[in-house]
Amino acid sequence: MDRPTTSQRDPQDLRQRLQAWLSIRAEAPVAIDELQIPEANGMSSETVLFNAIWPPDGQVRPLAAKIAPDPTALRFSAPMTWTAVPGDAHVRRHSGVPVPAVLWSEVDTATLGVPFL
Repeated sequence: MDRPTTSQRDPQDLRQRLQAWLSIRAEAPVAIDELQIPEANGMSSETVLFNAIWPPDGQVRPLAAKIAPDPTALRFSAPMTWTAVPGDAHVRRHSGVPVPAVLWSEVDTATLGVPFL
């Protein structure tokens, strides 16, 4: 049996929306390339991988966005708890557990229609 697929996101549209959002945060134009939506994605959030080309020197930063699922999407567990971000940062600073740094947590749904990290 195939694993259910819940992503209906258009990669080109997603790239443009994330690029505009990051450019506002960086206060300079950020470019995104190599955006990928992995086939084996989670059912409580969606992971998107991409490279952000950061101004002013063109530094390439590999980033990942965790995006809350569409509220109508099929999922096996509750959506990711977006309020857990401060706890993740505490674990990252005070233990050897490999927890990725969260650069931003966006609860405003204007950019993607759902919250994302």
